[in-house]
Amino acid sequence: MSLKKLNPEIKEALENNNITMLTPFQKAVLPKIKGGADLFCIGDKDAGKTTAIIIATMQKLKSQAFEDAPEH
Repeated sequence: MSLKKLNPEIKEALENNNITMLTPFQKAVLPKIKGGADLFCIGDKDAGKTTAIIIATMQKLKSQAFEDAPEH
């Protein structure tokens, strides 16, 4: 998965935070998360584990607020 396949809002937010490329770890796990797989991920420090989970969650929610969660 590349940044091009992300929701425009996510892509823009990542680019605004100087994230222009996914890490190898993120490239490996994001398609699996998107496919609905349950994962237990272990990666090196700064592999992008937390960011991968947040990207996948935001992508799944289509960058919309869920229930009473704030929008931004």
